[in-house]
Amino acid sequence: MSKSEGNGIEPSEVLASDQYSADILRLWVCSVDFKEDMPFSFELLNPLALDYRKVRTTCRFLISNLVDFNFASDALPTDSLLSVDKYALSTVSELYDEVMAAYASFKFSVVQQKLLLFCRTTVSSWWVEAAKMRYDYIAFPCT
Repeated sequence: MSKSEGNGIEPSEVLASDQYSADILRLWVCSVDFKEDMPFSFELLNPLALDYRKVRTTCRFLISNLVDFNFASDALPTDSLLSVDKYALSTVSELYDEVMAAYASFKFSVVQQKLLLFCRTTVSSWWVEAAKMRYDYIAFPCT
């Protein structure tokens, strides 16, 4: 597909398709290396739409668990956290440093990749399962 050949796709066509939102289009922009040629097609948006839903669902899940959290009364000092929680905090801190460094060097595709990988692996497949097991242990302790 080439704009000079007249077979390009306008952003308004993507938004008019009712299949993709402006957020999917923004995610595509973040996912490509703007220093190189940027391929674009509706087929490239399908996996990005799935990625977007994964990140959105993960964030909604995490935020929904904070609905009744009061920092003043519920926050714990780092020293009293369980090892699994300390590990999770260090992982998030490391991700933060990597993402901020990527933003500082205008590597937006790296930011997108790191956030998606974090949501897919660390949060979805590891942290949520660890939290469920901890809840089951606290709610239903072995007697």
